[in-house]
Amino acid sequence: MDRTARRGPTRCFRPVAWLLLALTVPACSLPRSPTMAAVPPEWRHGNPFGPEANAARACGMIHVHGQIRRAAEWTAFAQAHIESGDLLFRRGRNYTLKGRLTTCVLAGANDGRFSHVGLARWEDDGLWVYDVESEGVRKVPFVIWMLDVYGDNFAVKRVRPEHRHCILAALDFCEDAYRRHCGFNFALRPTEGRYYCSEMVEKSYRAGGLILSEPIPVCEMAGYRRVRLLVPLVELWMGVDRNVPVFALGNEHYGTFASPQLETVYEGPEPGKAERGMPLTEKVESE
Repeated sequence: MDRTARRGPTRCFRPVAWLLLALTVPACSLPRSPTMAAVPPEWRHGNPFGPEANAARACGMIHVHGQIRRAAEWTAFAQAHIESGDLLFRRGRNYTLKGRLTTCVLAGANDGRFSHVGLARWEDDGLWVYDVESEGVRKVPFVIWMLDVYGDNFAVKRVRPEHRHCILAALDFCEDAYRRHCGFNFALRPTEGRYYCSEMVEKSYRAGGLILSEPIPVCEMAGYRRVRLLVPLVELWMGVDRNVPVFALGNEHYGTFASPQLETVYEGPEPGKAERGMPLTEKVESE
């Protein structure tokens, strides 16, 4: 299918100005996102969802800081609709200018609704999400991970029945990357021991013999023209090469999200458009 097909504009407000401002804003110890705000301040440095922190969390040494928004609703949804190995897509929420810009650029280049993806795993009656953020590979409780969802920009996809024998290998791949403290692949280049979110998900299923999608250069992504003014600055800032193939989150027409090996379990409504399927509350209550 034509990967340049457009779904409607994903707009970024003055993106060049945002990037220039982001580069001049100093880092601080304030939480970068709602997920990080749920972590006690003394645990926000390093990886608060790495093996050591999660071990401390299991022993009661780390407690949720503040309230978890919609925790009961998302717990019920997870129990009714999410299985181990499902791909969870979201458009992220972020408190920092740099984070908001990154989310905007990622969604814009992909020409899609989503800027992040993780892999679901049920463990000891709790749902966890493997993903990769700037602190590295993480394993985050689902209800905390959902704090970063912007509006209803959330979707669940599942490998088709004929491929579900690949799920265990995919989960083992993510668990190994998590246990080895693998870092974030800022340059989006092929490298050992570092990943970006869609790269880890794609490679996890490839470890089980399943190819979800093929990487493409950034300059060939569907929304590239709308963010092309940012590209020289992003290349300088992060070391990204627009000509190096990357695993794109994509949209309905290309990338991970459009993989023919996946089927849609749930997709929230687009802003300003009719909902696709039943509302979340009705889905949960109808079970």
